[in-house]
Amino acid sequence: DGGFLILLSWLLTQHRNWRQSQIRVFTLAENVSEDRAKAAGDVLSRTLRERRLFDVDVEVILADDAMIEPYTYDWTLRVEGRHHFLSSRGQKTAEAIPWE
Repeated sequence: DGGFLILLSWLLTQHRNWRQSQIRVFTLAENVSEDRAKAAGDVLSRTLRERRLFDVDVEVILADDAMIEPYTYDWTLRVEGRHHFLSSRGQKTAEAIPWE
C-alpha cells in the first residue's frame, strides 16, 4: 500500500542518520494528458502537505501502453496458466476480470 510506504519513509527520516534525506513519491498516470497528470501530482502534493509531510517531492510518470505491456503480458500468462490448472483439476475458475 502506498500509504504504508510513505509512512515508513517518514519514520525513517525521523532517525538522525536519515534526517537529511528527501522523500520522493512516484505515481503512474495511465491514458491521461500531461495537464491531468500534473494536476494529479499537485493534488497528491497538497494532500501530503495537509498530512504535515511538507518536504515530499512528487513525480508523475506518464505510462503508455508500450511501458506497461511487458508487465501485463506476464500477468495475463500467469492468470491463464492458473485457469488451465484449475480446469484440469475439475475446479471452477473465478469470474474473468473485466479489461475495460
